Amino acid sequence: MDDPEALPQLPLALHARLVALPLGAYGISYDIFTQRTEDNLPGGWNTHRAQTYTQLAKHLQSHGFHCKQYLGWLCHNIVAIEVYWMMIHLKRILPLGKFETTMKNIKMHLVTIEEFNATPDIQLGGLNSPELEGPTLVGLVPPTIPAVVPPPGGPLPKHTLDSEEARDHNN
Repeated sequence: MDDPEALPQLPLALHARLVALPLGAYGISYDIFTQRTEDNLPGGWNTHRAQTYTQLAKHLQSHGFHCKQYLGWLCHNIVAIEVYWMMIHLKRILPLGKFETTMKNIKMHLVTIEEFNATPDIQLGGLNSPELEGPTLVGLVPPTIPAVVPPPGGPLPKHTLDSEEARDHNN
């Protein structure tokens, strides 16, 4: 019987490719079949996906990955070959055989620039938003921005629901 702890052999070209990638922040994203009618899988495999995702999360967290919105899971200061082995080790979630038979795809991503924060430039008062462009609630305008109070009784800003608060001239 095969040893479940043993790692498979990598083809030399794949090993060389993974080793050549730089140390950095790598992400793992995956998608598995779920319990939808078109994904009706045999043998009880269509158990609720929450159980599978919970096991995947625990496994990845225990190996230094953390969840990032849209990307999936991210780990800093890791080499690509370790990430590849981590993806292979996801086969260990229970029931054994479920992950590799219900997985639609799994990908590794090198995150070269993890984050570029454009918030200060885009927020009101920043480089690209130096002044108000339209009617805005007083509570959303920083004190450093000059504001003009519109005349009372004028039309509400586009996409603003009519309400007592919206009609309050002090707002």
